[in-house]
Amino acid sequence: MCQMDEDVSDVLIKTCDTDILILMFGNMDHLRNNNLKIYMEYDSNNLKKWINISELYEKWGPSICQSLPGFHALTGCDFNPSFLRRGKKRPFKILQKSYQYQKAFAALGSAEIVEKEEEICVPNVRFKMSKIE
Repeated sequence: MCQMDEDVSDVLIKTCDTDILILMFGNMDHLRNNNLKIYMEYDSNNLKKWINISELYEKWGPSICQSLPGFHALTGCDFNPSFLRRGKKRPFKILQKSYQYQKAFAALGSAEIVEKEEEICVPNVRFKMSKIE
């Protein structure tokens, strides 16, 4: 989708997995076609829902959307159901209010080649990175 030409205006993603939605939000800033409208048809238990991804991206903005994959990984993706039956509304509201948290969660999804050993500081967390040889 990131490489689609200007002549494509609408895209419909059909899925039964909300992880696709989160990954799409996290990559909306990579789209070359600014006029592209992206929709998702979500089918769960024979109940179809339509989500206008482009509209939500405009509403939430790039900072929140880029932080969603990292946020989702820690709050309950398919492989880490840490908030199972607890909900994500309150943690999401906290994320919306804190640019510092948005930046930290967005950093979880970014990859950089490390030239030498260095420390990376994320608020209240320290990582030590070493060059892979």
